Amino acid sequence: MADRVSFKVTLTVLPLLSALCLVLLALFLVDTSVLFGLGVTGFAYGAIISIYPAAIATRFGVVEGVEIYGKVFIAWGIAGFISPWLAGILYDLNGDYRLALIIASIAGLGSALVVFTLLNEQ
Repeated sequence: MADRVSFKVTLTVLPLLSALCLVLLALFLVDTSVLFGLGVTGFAYGAIISIYPAAIATRFGVVEGVEIYGKVFIAWGIAGFISPWLAGILYDLNGDYRLALIIASIAGLGSALVVFTLLNEQ
């Protein structure tokens, strides 16, 4: 995908796809929709994590890109560690994951907005 579609498009569309699925999950928590929504969100997550290194290397060069991606990956790891814990706290407070899904969706929208407004294709 990274070879055929611009980084700006992929790094905007994939978080939007994930955000859409997360909002739909928050609104319609049914067994079948959960499996489908999590599958699509997982696809988007896997695609994003594989496209970011290529986008960073292309934009900043291989040497500088390694240092920058290291920082991105550390931030990604921190979010991956903290987010489930926070989702559990929200579950304990509300009895479901709807608010956590909405917050995650907003984060996806924010990601898409940042990429769309700041990434200039080279």
